[in-house]
Amino acid sequence: MAFAIPNGSRVNVAKAYQAPITFTAASNATECELTVASASGILAGDVVQVSSGWLKLDNMVLRVKSVTSNKIVLEAFDTTDTTKFPAGTGAGTLRKIDSWITMPQVMTLSTEGGDQQTISVQFLEDDKARTIPTFKNAVVQVYTFAHDPQLAIYKRLIDLDDSSDTTAVWFHNPRGKADRFYSAKVSFQRVPRTEINAVESNEARMNFESDMQIYPIADSSVTPLAFLTDLPATKSVATGTALDLAVVMKGGSAPYTYVWKKGSTAIPGKTASTFNISSVASGDAGVYTCEVTDAAGKTITSAACTVTVNYPIWPGTPGYFMRIARAYQRKSFSCEPGQTVNFRRLFRATGSRLKGKLKCQNLQSSLT
Repeated sequence: MAFAIPNGSRVNVAKAYQAPITFTAASNATECELTVASASGILAGDVVQVSSGWLKLDNMVLRVKSVTSNKIVLEAFDTTDTTKFPAGTGAGTLRKIDSWITMPQVMTLSTEGGDQQTISVQFLEDDKARTIPTFKNAVVQVYTFAHDPQLAIYKRLIDLDDSSDTTAVWFHNPRGKADRFYSAKVSFQRVPRTEINAVESNEARMNFESDMQIYPIADSSVTPLAFLTDLPATKSVATGTALDLAVVMKGGSAPYTYVWKKGSTAIPGKTASTFNISSVASGDAGVYTCEVTDAAGKTITSAACTVTVNYPIWPGTPGYFMRIARAYQRKSFSCEPGQTVNFRRLFRATGSRLKGKLKCQNLQSSLT
């Protein structure tokens, strides 16, 4: 026998999603397997919100158990019952939850609905009525939290209330050793409840759009949180090209949350396992790290990656080179292969002769 109180729990609402991935088939199995064209970007332990032709799978929020190039297995979701999950009709899409936002300062929570409804029938020959179950009332979880319009969750709840979008909700209960996931439409009372000698509060009602999926929290002491793929010590990119960094986690208690930093400063909006700057500039050079926190609250930091931004020596147009040459004709730059090029000499070169003669590919950002 086991029991626990919810003290210390956290409720989280999906903040951002990755682009939808279409799955063309869903298997009837003890753990449902989805067939996709490419599972790129999906990792074991990720949490996804599913849209499916199967009503019992539609809008479910589930954890990914394993991934291959074109297969995604949903952890502990049994679809063997073909009455509930008719074969060949489960295709749909899934979206990975990229980041979560926590609802802090929760004061009260309660659950409404879920009651079984019935009808009574009595036949002429019977001396008593019979009860037939019909449907269950919709379930609503109600959260009251201390009013603070500066909280990040405040704007998120307003947006969800206005849009009527269905969002993923994650209730993390460390004492109960369980992570609970479901989807809901949010009704948010943005006008605070105000009483004398009482803390002002707001109310968020989570109207269930799916069943709740419960996963046990793994014992993080068995497999400690660690980096399966860490950041490289250095990375060199040319101006105008993309900077891509990524980490892959193992152990601990999934799902994980990510905070990317440049130096000691968190980078706004960068809260996924991957980091991208589509077109780097000289100001993007610096030292990057990623802080990862698991569901049990354990936080570790990646290796520091020193990013160097280089200037392209041959961007494709002689005019571009000539402008650089005029600005720096008395300077020397170090090149990728370790050579040094003097701009006075380069200034005399033109067009295709320059492209053919130079062996180094990029000029580094620091002058020598």
